[in-house]
Amino acid sequence: MVNKAEEASAEYSLVIFSSAHISYWSKPVRELQRAISEKNYLFLQKADWLHHYKDTNRIYPGQNIIIDDPETFYLALIKKENGKREHVAHFKIAPQGEVTRAIGQNHFQKTAEQLIGQEAARSGFGIFSSRNTNTFSDRYLEEKEGGYYTINPSEDAAEIIQFCGEKKYVLPLLLGAYMIGLYEDIEKLILPSFIKKDPTEQDRADGEQAKNHFLNIFRQRIFYGTSGASSAPPLFISGLNAAFRLWGRFKTYGLSEYIYNIIQADNPYKVFNEEKETYEITDPENSDKWENNTKAQWEKILALWENHMETVSERDSVTTEDLKRAHKTFVDNLSQINSVALFIANVVGSDPPPLGSIVEDLNKPDEYYRAFLWPPFAFSTQAPYHFFSEMFRRMYESSRDELGIDFSQVKLLGPNLSPVFPNDHEARFCEEELRNAARLRDYLGDSEEGVITSNYRSNVPLEMLRAGLFYGSELDHGG
Repeated sequence: MVNKAEEASAEYSLVIFSSAHISYWSKPVRELQRAISEKNYLFLQKADWLHHYKDTNRIYPGQNIIIDDPETFYLALIKKENGKREHVAHFKIAPQGEVTRAIGQNHFQKTAEQLIGQEAARSGFGIFSSRNTNTFSDRYLEEKEGGYYTINPSEDAAEIIQFCGEKKYVLPLLLGAYMIGLYEDIEKLILPSFIKKDPTEQDRADGEQAKNHFLNIFRQRIFYGTSGASSAPPLFISGLNAAFRLWGRFKTYGLSEYIYNIIQADNPYKVFNEEKETYEITDPENSDKWENNTKAQWEKILALWENHMETVSERDSVTTEDLKRAHKTFVDNLSQINSVALFIANVVGSDPPPLGSIVEDLNKPDEYYRAFLWPPFAFSTQAPYHFFSEMFRRMYESSRDELGIDFSQVKLLGPNLSPVFPNDHEARFCEEELRNAARLRDYLGDSEEGVITSNYRSNVPLEMLRAGLFYGSELDHGG
């Protein structure tokens, strides 16, 4: 919990700006933007990602500031206390999706694994696109030369990248993205001027283009990105549980053959011929690459587990309960990875919808990541299916109770630190979302199948299914 004195004195706001426009603003504003940008530079340096920018000359000379594309914007949470504004956390909104695309390409080339899975992405975008039709979700996907999938840049979806800050502060940032995604009255925005002082004709043209980039941010409705996965691949977890069942009698004799059969059955480059009762390879090179990579991951995890169990077994007076606890500890570390995705899941009550499988971080052994759609989704369901408002409520209340941040009082500021939305929009927006969430809870009731007040986790919440079924029926009837 936050310190109550600090809670009472601090004023929080969100700031949206692009590093490409830093030189446009007055010195006090520019200094805050530079401070936020420098935090991002240090984050990239610590994550060993800075070389991607140095190699392409995308760093301001003599400064620790990345030169982002003009359409890529920071969304930063700042705290004002005693007249001083300070960076708390930020991420970037990148309509082009270049990070997910680069990760997907690199991973596929090395392992033949898809970061963006065709069926998973089609399902996710098919449910959450506000302009969904039976085939529209395919427009979000693009198969690149070489066979890997990526997400099409579109007016409806944008990528969230480079989250920098304590995990808990992702909540007000995602609420801000949600508020942007549901805003439709573009003409009512209080726009900053992107024209420089004493402008040339080129400055005027650049300023108009910068304004268009700023407006495009407010046309985004769905946000996605990569995060540390909330667990290792389920195959490995179930394999370790099988290993423990064998441990007391046969160690792990015969387990690898069993796992290899599962891997072969899951191979996306093999199809089962029922007449011949054999698997037939559709892509020999990628088939071998995928199986070899998956087997290598399994063998590494199994070896770590065996070493862990052997160490415990060698202790004096070890009991069966000791072995059970040792196994559970190891599996918990794999099945409950302390990531942003898990943190969000524990707040909203369900895992964020994945856009592909769990894949190993090739630069950090034994770490995993995944592509997700980020909640609460900028998709306004009709009454009584206000599922996304219910997710908003949980994130809003967690932000208020755990961080001392009342999101209804958090103003969204533009690059010149002036409010962007019309007066009191943030407070009215929160009131409406919380009212919709209450309607959903009243509709579902307090049964075990309804929304419960305590946080819980499930892979596919009932509310999501009901919302999907409702919209499916609307589409079937031409709604």
